[in-house]
Amino acid sequence: MFTFRTQQFFAAAVASDLSQEVYRRTLMQPYSFHVRHNSSDLIGAITQDVGSVGGGCFALYPDAGGVNSLVVVGIALTLVAIDPGITLGVAIFLAVAYGVLLRLTNRRLARMLYFIRVRTAIVTAYENFIV
Repeated sequence: MFTFRTQQFFAAAVASDLSQEVYRRTLMQPYSFHVRHNSSDLIGAITQDVGSVGGGCFALYPDAGGVNSLVVVGIALTLVAIDPGITLGVAIFLAVAYGVLLRLTNRRLARMLYFIRVRTAIVTAYENFIV
C-alpha cells in the first residue's frame, strides 16, 4: 500500500513539474505564436500529453502489486510462525478497524453524493431557466 501511494505521489509530482514547465515555456513564446494558435487547443494538448507522461511514470512499475502481495503474505506467514495468538488478535483488530472506517467513509460519501445531486439539480434548473 505504501509503495502504491509512493508511486502515485511520484507520478503526480512528475506530471505537476512537467506541466508547470510546459505552461511556462508556452507563455514565454512570442506574441505571434499566440496569435497563430488557439489557446484552448494548446491547453488541451498540453494537459493530454502531460497526463500520458504521468501515467507512463506510474507504468514503470508494472508488477509492483504482485511484489507487494508477496511481501505481505511473507510477513503474515512469519508472524503466524512466531506467535499465532497475537497474529490472530491483530488480524481481528485490523478487520474491525477496517469495517468501522469503511462504514464511516460510506456515510460520508452518501452525504456528499446527496449534496452533489442537489447542487446539480440547482445548476440544471438555472440552465433551463436561462435557455
